[in-house]
Amino acid sequence: MGYRNIEPVLVDIWELSGSCGLFTGDTDLNNGYGCKSRSKDKEEAGKCYAWACPLGYTASLDDLKKHDMHLYNEYKNGGHDPEQSDWMIQYRKIV
Repeated sequence: MGYRNIEPVLVDIWELSGSCGLFTGDTDLNNGYGCKSRSKDKEEAGKCYAWACPLGYTASLDDLKKHDMHLYNEYKNGGHDPEQSDWMIQYRKIV
């Protein structure tokens, strides 16, 4: 079954934008970081943001703990909110 061949992966929005079929640099919006998707409610349509991405969701502190202890410690000890960062969880096919 196909759903068994996917797993959650921690990914940076900029890494994702390099391979995303919805990403577009053909825009004057958001310093050239655009999105063709209209599938999620967006504050400003056509801009690529981790929090508005239809291909994943913004990583929480628990997600960082599960996927990358170094990042987890960095955010935990630095008092930063990972949900205000560019880290995302995306489900990808296991190869």
